Amino acid sequence: MTRTLVILATVTLAACTQVTDAPDGTSTTKTDECLNAIASQSPANGDTDVYYRTNVFFTLAMPDPAATITIADTAGNVVPGSTGVVDTILTWSGDALESETTYNATLSYECGDAIVSWTTSATGSPTDVDVTNTVYDLDILSGVWREPNEQFGALIMPFIADAQLLLMPTSVSAEIDILGAIGNGIDQESCLPTIPFPTATYEDPFFFLTAPNLPLQVADIIVEIDDLELSGAFAPDGSRIQGAQLRGVIDTADLGPAFSAGADPDAVCELAGAIGVECETCANGNETCIRVWIDDIDAEAAPNVPELVERTQADIDTDPACGATTAP
Repeated sequence: MTRTLVILATVTLAACTQVTDAPDGTSTTKTDECLNAIASQSPANGDTDVYYRTNVFFTLAMPDPAATITIADTAGNVVPGSTGVVDTILTWSGDALESETTYNATLSYECGDAIVSWTTSATGSPTDVDVTNTVYDLDILSGVWREPNEQFGALIMPFIADAQLLLMPTSVSAEIDILGAIGNGIDQESCLPTIPFPTATYEDPFFFLTAPNLPLQVADIIVEIDDLELSGAFAPDGSRIQGAQLRGVIDTADLGPAFSAGADPDAVCELAGAIGVECETCANGNETCIRVWIDDIDAEAAPNVPELVERTQADIDTDPACGATTAP
C-alpha cells in the first residue's frame, strides 16, 4: 500500500552552480546566489517520532517543476516512490517505511541538494495488546490542514476548539469495527447518536474506513463531513492512534452563523474565497462544498473515559435527560 510523505524548512538562499562546456572541451563553473529556497518542511530534521506512513512535503519559495525527492535509509537503500509537483509544493509518494528506522529525505532542486534526516516511531510494528473497547480521543486540533489549505484550517480551527471525537474499536480481527461518538470533555455526549462506522479494513496496526458521513460540531452547529475517509495506526502498546487522516466534503451552507457571517448560504464560501479557496458543487447541487483533508492527527487512549455506549436517535427521543417528555 502506498502513502504520501511531505517535507516542509526555513527560507534560506543557496548557491547555484552553473557549468558551461566550451568548444575545446574545457568547462567553466560559475556560482551565483540562488533565488529559490525551501520555505517549510515536515517532518523536522532530527525528529524521532515520525509516523511510518507520514506525509512528507517540501515547499519551495518559487516553483521548480524539475525538482525531485528521494527517500533512503542510512545504508543508502532507496524507498520506491515518485515525486509530485504542484506549484511550489513537492510531494513524495511511495512504500510504507519501517518502524524505528532513520531515513534521509533528499530534495534535489535548482539550488542543489538539501537533506533532512528523521527517525520513525515504534508505530508500524504489530500491536502486542488488545485494543478492543479502548476509547481514543481524536484531537482534530493537532492535525495539519492539507486541503483546502492551512489558511482555511486556521480560519475554522477556533470554531471547532471544543469539538471532541471519540473512537472505540469494538471488534478486532482481520477487519475492525469502530464505534464513534461526540464527546463533551468528560465522556460521550449521550444526547447525540453514536456513529456506527462501517467495518474497516485492518492490516495490523493500520486501519482504513469509509463512511457516508461524519457529524462534527462547529460552534453550536452539527456539520456532516460527507464521503468520509478515516485512517490511522495503533501504537504497539495501544497507547495511541498515530498519523490519523480525515478526508471528506463539508457543505458550508449552514455554517454562516458559526462564523458570525449571517445566514447567507454563500457566506463561508465568500470568506474562503478571500484566502484562495473555491467552493465546489455538492451532491445536492449546492455550490457551497469544500473538500477537506486533515493530516497527522493524534489520538491518545483516554483511560478515564468510560466505554462508549451505542445510542440511537430513538434512544434520545425517549430519554428524559435529553428533553423527552414521555418515557419509552
